[in-house]
Amino acid sequence: KVDLTPAYILHHRPYRETSLLLDVFSQDHGRVSLIAKGVRNKKRNQQGLFQLYQPLLLSWFGYGELHTVNA
Repeated sequence: KVDLTPAYILHHRPYRETSLLLDVFSQDHGRVSLIAKGVRNKKRNQQGLFQLYQPLLLSWFGYGELHTVNA
């Protein structure tokens, strides 16, 4: 689990109905692939938070190649 690390979004693309696949770069962890679940939901429209090249504080969890964003 990684908590609130500074990161930049390099690329994002739609995944399934309401999710986004993100490629982010973090100074501590390098390039990481993440999935942001539910951000394209019409009721919770959070897709605007994930703009390219904007500094963010991200938290994620998971094992293997694809991790899940939780904050």
